[in-house]
Amino acid sequence: MVNETILKRISQIIIEYAKIGQVIEYNQISNKLGGIISPIRLNEPLGEITNRCIQYGFPPFQL
Repeated sequence: MVNETILKRISQIIIEYAKIGQVIEYNQISNKLGGIISPIRLNEPLGEITNRCIQYGFPPFQL
């Protein structure tokens, strides 16, 4: 299970970049999180965010 606080922060980061029309890479997300999750460990939280998007009728984002 992924920490809800981490999921919320990752979502905020993704939204910030989407609003300005920029792509964000795994290493950038990791850096913005202060390195608490390495880029290669982001698959689980990003997958969970995608699943929740689908669950609530929103389109999934590209991983």
